[in-house]
Amino acid sequence: MSVETETRPSRAPLLEPTHRTHHRHRSRIGALSLVFFGWVVPLLRVSWRKQLGEEDLLPLWWRDDVERNARRGADLWEQRRGTFRHIFWQTCGGQFLLGGVYRILSDACSLGQPLLLRSFLSDFVQDPSAPWWLGAAYGAALVACSFFAALFDVAGHFIGSRQAVRTETILKTLMFNKALRLSAASRGAFGVGDVLTRMSVDVQRVSDLIPWLHYSYSPFLMLGVALSMLVTQVRLALVFGLAVVLVMMPLAAVVIAKSYALEEVLMKRRDERTKLMSEILRAAKGVKASGLDAPLGARVQAVRGKEMTTLRHTQYLNALQGFFWSAIPPLLSTAPPPAPPRVRLVAARAQPLPNHAGGRL
Repeated sequence: MSVETETRPSRAPLLEPTHRTHHRHRSRIGALSLVFFGWVVPLLRVSWRKQLGEEDLLPLWWRDDVERNARRGADLWEQRRGTFRHIFWQTCGGQFLLGGVYRILSDACSLGQPLLLRSFLSDFVQDPSAPWWLGAAYGAALVACSFFAALFDVAGHFIGSRQAVRTETILKTLMFNKALRLSAASRGAFGVGDVLTRMSVDVQRVSDLIPWLHYSYSPFLMLGVALSMLVTQVRLALVFGLAVVLVMMPLAAVVIAKSYALEEVLMKRRDERTKLMSEILRAAKGVKASGLDAPLGARVQAVRGKEMTTLRHTQYLNALQGFFWSAIPPLLSTAPPPAPPRVRLVAARAQPLPNHAGGRL
């Protein structure tokens, strides 16, 4: 009787959902490499020499494992313990809160830069007797604020990307299980293109939204703090900045609403193309035998042309939306501030003074 011996691989599989894989992965990376993303450098070097393969990739964290998250999401859904919001909180709640902390710290560092710059101008630039080390300290503080703002921003976005991977896995698993249980009448009502769009495009849109969830409140928080700081600095000139915001925000809202409407049209065009392609591929032999390649190809190209036209208009609106968000801060900064008393004092000192002999100095 022969006994077959199984050889263990030299390294853990890519999707092994074990704590041991996670600890070995962390031990190979290190704390500093995790903070500064140094673990990507060896991967980039390998990709420069050759095309990346599965054996070149690092194993996933066990919390991001596909099989583990798919099984857990299906179990939570079968238990009827709540909606998808409950599933998301059970699988990504702690990481979501940590990403929010990183977002707030990044915003705090960004808001600290103008305060440090103001102190630098008042305590060092306008004071000739200030020591040199004070300017160096302010410069180091400004560099540190910029560095930590970028670091916390990237770390929060990286955590959001990991949450997006888990969310995409769970949603695709739930929708695939639901598609297997659909009746013939339900499949006929939805259509193949609609089901495929929900499983691919809609799930991808939800997962792409996950890393940006904290930006739903961060801009308003930053705007409120910035306006409160401007009140103490520019006084009545703040009215100009508020007028700019009040004019730009409705225009941006109209652009966003139009963009959402075009995205709905784009989804319908994509469903139409997917359904047409599915029907053609299902009857490929009949199409070839009947010589209908050219007319059906022209029909597919026509549907594809409509889809690309809608996509082009959507991208134009997205670019216009980005212009609005990028143009508001510079327009706010163009408010003409009133001359501070210190400037008036410097102007008064520039006037010639009489000397004791009756002349002017």
